[in-house]
Amino acid sequence: MAAPAPYIVLGTASCALGPQNVAGTTQQVYVGQQMIVTGCGYPPGGYTISSQSWTQPPGTAIGGYNPLAVSPAPQVVTFANANPTLSASSLTFYWVDVGNPRQMTFTYTMNNGQSATAMVTFNVQGPTGVTVVPTPSTVSVVPPPTVLSDTDPVLILGAVNVPGIKFFAQATNMAGGSYVWIQLISTGTFYALGPDGPLAPDVNVPSTPELDGAYPYGYTSAGIALGTVSTAQVTNDTAQDTPWSDLPNDEGEVKFSFKATMYLMWQPNAATGCTSGGACTIPVPQGNITWSFVGDAINTLIPLVHQGVSYSQWVLNVCAPPSVSAYQPGAAFPQWSAVVYPQ
Repeated sequence: MAAPAPYIVLGTASCALGPQNVAGTTQQVYVGQQMIVTGCGYPPGGYTISSQSWTQPPGTAIGGYNPLAVSPAPQVVTFANANPTLSASSLTFYWVDVGNPRQMTFTYTMNNGQSATAMVTFNVQGPTGVTVVPTPSTVSVVPPPTVLSDTDPVLILGAVNVPGIKFFAQATNMAGGSYVWIQLISTGTFYALGPDGPLAPDVNVPSTPELDGAYPYGYTSAGIALGTVSTAQVTNDTAQDTPWSDLPNDEGEVKFSFKATMYLMWQPNAATGCTSGGACTIPVPQGNITWSFVGDAINTLIPLVHQGVSYSQWVLNVCAPPSVSAYQPGAAFPQWSAVVYPQ
């Protein structure tokens, strides 16, 4: 007795005989969408399935990524951990790279030794030609009053209402998803000279790296937009940051050292019919840019008044231009150990 051809179904579709069989077809999917493929063997009466297996998904597949799985540290699940064996009827995974055609084959063998196979082809789509262009500003001293400080000048990359650095992302084939930004801070240290000498450095990032504010970047932990990211289902998007430090009148010199890496991610829309909630999609890394700056200001002790506020005049000391790396395409998922809420 020959083994009848198996079916292949996607998602949570049942193995009950019906039109959901996708064996022999080509399916259009996106990176980051949850893939559940199930092979369905149908041995005739009196026979049973003695073994079954899938071929490894071509390309780069993982078992999942949950940025807040173990708060605040993210969790990357490998394909092998999510699918400890290919000798199963179902596999669950996410593709994180584009490519086509990608073929997967399901095989089952009956207890009489007869086997049958079925194959499904996937065209895995996603952003292509991704670039991120950074535009850094310069360090400045802004007198009070400002939205940042009512009483003290501020040392700032950029200026009040002027971004310290802006990131502009572009890509093609963006249909079916949107950008996600993640910023990790590796250095955020304030040095100050007080009346009696140097003060202990204020280390804002005790472990490295730390998540900047919340996931995703540009929002509070409650999910309220901060106005620093404009994410939409379009071919371009921006993110920006404006680090700063206040300059108290009772200090003689302040130095602010800052270094961060901005990651660009892309998250697809959920596949039609996906019922897995938040697991229906994951953000997929596209690349990153590392940037840094050092600002230093000196208190001249010259009293000034601005808009009714009395303060000491601060002037910039030696300040190098911000250092910004070239955009580095890559599929590495950002990892962090804690959350920091920097200025």
